[in-house]
Amino acid sequence: MKQNSQILKIKLVDWWDEKFEDNFFVKFLSQWFDILESDDPDVIFCSVFGNDYLKYDCVRILFIGENIIADFNLYDYAIGFQDIVFDDRYLKFPLAFLYRYNNKPIIQIAQEKHLNLNCKQLFQRDFCSFLVSNADADPIREEFFDALSHHRFVASGGKFKNNLGKRVADKHAFLSLHKFNLAFENSSSPYYCTEKLIQAFCAKTIPIYWGDPFIKQWINPKAMINISDFPSINEAINYILLVDRSPSLYEKMLKEKAFLQEHLQEHYEKKMELFLKHIISQPKEKRFRRFKNLGYFHSIRVVG
Repeated sequence: MKQNSQILKIKLVDWWDEKFEDNFFVKFLSQWFDILESDDPDVIFCSVFGNDYLKYDCVRILFIGENIIADFNLYDYAIGFQDIVFDDRYLKFPLAFLYRYNNKPIIQIAQEKHLNLNCKQLFQRDFCSFLVSNADADPIREEFFDALSHHRFVASGGKFKNNLGKRVADKHAFLSLHKFNLAFENSSSPYYCTEKLIQAFCAKTIPIYWGDPFIKQWINPKAMINISDFPSINEAINYILLVDRSPSLYEKMLKEKAFLQEHLQEHYEKKMELFLKHIISQPKEKRFRRFKNLGYFHSIRVVG
């Protein structure tokens, strides 16, 4: 039941290309409020793809899916991947928890990836997929792709390093055709994990991962190949090739659960519910933080 039929006026700014009604936060808040898209909003949800947020004097909530730290002088609240504590102004909510496939959270799909497997059939798939459009990333991604490609063909279906002659339209279908997927982040930073690793799990493929140095805190290390575990690229590749030609090793890894905890989506969405309801339940003039907390950065604490 919606909260006293309260109307909440929202504006999305500096966002990626997405329809208002399809936005995660719009749909999420619609469970409790009547949402109205407005140019005179009560609150804006903004990301990092522009500076239009500066045009609005209302409460600003920043969502960060990139490897960027929020400037709390400019935003009232922030939601992102980092493990920090800053009073009621910050919520950890990694980007992957926003993603859906066939209207189901990819976290929940990945949670079930080890169930009902036809391992013999899955072992017969092509070797490895790579799907990247952005060339602006840590050089290790390209270096590893080139090195692995010297041993076996790595199907690249994105704009970057494309070797298929066309761009792949359906990422999930493409990943599902391969035994492995190169799931590298653009950069490495504590707790920075995007959708890439989780989408590989969803496709019942084994991720070859590089990125978050603390990934083992919530991802089962037995379910993936983390190249940071190896002293060199060559040794990581040798292990990948070993698993590639060993049905028993491949099956053992494929049957591992993706996560170390159960019900992750529900856990994070409950935290999101409490965070957003706390903001909106306050009188409008009391929702603001950026005007009151300048010079208050000693209260920010990095966890982990």
